[in-house]
Parts: sequence; structure tokens; C-alpha cells
Amino acid sequence: MSKIDKYLKIIKNNFPELILNKYKLLDYTWDFDVVILDNTKVFRFPKRDNVKKNLKQEIALLNVLKEKTTANVPNYSFLANDNLFAVCNFIEGKKITSHYLGQLSKTKRLEISKQVALFINSLHGINYISLDIKLPKIKSEEEILDLQLNIKNFLVDKLKEEELIIIQNFILEYQDIVKDSYTQRIIHSDLHSEHLLWNEDESSLGVIDFSDCRLSLIHI
Repeated sequence: MSKIDKYLKIIKNNFPELILNKYKLLDYTWDFDVVILDNTKVFRFPKRDNVKKNLKQEIALLNVLKEKTTANVPNYSFLANDNLFAVCNFIEGKKITSHYLGQLSKTKRLEISKQVALFINSLHGINYISLDIKLPKIKSEEEILDLQLNIKNFLVDKLKEEELIIIQNFILEYQDIVKDSYTQRIIHSDLHSEHLLWNEDESSLGVIDFSDCRLSLIHI
């Protein structure tokens, strides 16, 4: 049995009333296999146990976020037993790639930028401490060590001395910020053209795939 046939069987067993005529499988993403049905419903199947475990947290976060943002975000209507899969609405829109932006007027580009900024502000504004949501934290100290190692391995022989000084000064400033222990906020952590959608008919932003949400220092 092929992968898509396996997923369609699971869907049909759980939703016998559905007519499975028009469907599409997306299996290239890191965390989920996705079946899109009639461009109306999205069935997300976690690929690994840790992703399956975090799915309920993702849904809980989105239930809060959808009340705080004007952007279109996934609205989940079903979570299967053992988090085997979840169902949300399909969000219409074109991927906001650099090529797509280059085809738009300055006015439209500014509107997209404004809506993206408002979305990010809404996400960062969620008081996660008051919620029953446990998200992983980005460990800034480990990031600094990784950054220093990458500079040593890949940049030392390629940059001028004054350029390396600029980078080292940046790292020192970064370390000072981390030491100040600012309040951490929720970040999307995977915000790029695959997950940013623009609905031309409604002039509205869509944001998808919140499985990598983390707690981090938003000002870094």
C-alpha cells in the first residue's frame, strides 16, 4: 500500500462521510506528512514521536493566537487518538517569495510587511506564563558557542582582520544582552516563504506550520 493510500484509509475510517476525490500529498517537510483534501481540509500526520508529542501544544497555542492576530492561522477541528493526526482548515494564498514580492507594487509590499509585523507582534505578545503550554527554550549560551565555532571553522581564513573584529564585537554585545535575562517570548522559529501566504483576493496574510515554536529572546 502506498503512503497516500494508507493516509486516505485512515481518513476514511475516521470520516466515513468524506468523499475523497481531490487530494494531494506533501511529504517533503521535516516534521509532517500532509494530505490536503479539496483545498478545504488539511490532515497533518507527524513523522516522529517527539513531533506527535508536541502536536497538542501547537494546537493549544494556536487556539490562543487566533484570538489575538488578524492573520489567518490554522484552526484545528480534530485531533486523533494518540495524536496520530490532526485536521485543520486550508489557508489560501501564494507563498511570499522574493520573486513574488518583486512582481507586486510598492503599496502591496508595504501592506504585506505591515501585516507580517503585526502578526509577529501578536505572537510575541502572548503571555505564555499564564498558559498551560510548555514550549522548548532556545539556549542562547549554546548558540553563542556554536557561532564562535563556526566562525573559527569557516570564516577566519576568508575575512579581513577588521571584519573579524566587527563580528567579535557583535558576539560580545550578544553575550551582554543574554546576561541581562530579558523575558523570553514565543517565536515562530521557522518563518519563511513556505509558511507565509498572501491572499490577493482578501489582501490578507496567512501563516502556517507552528510546530517549531520556541521560547527565545525576541530582541536578538
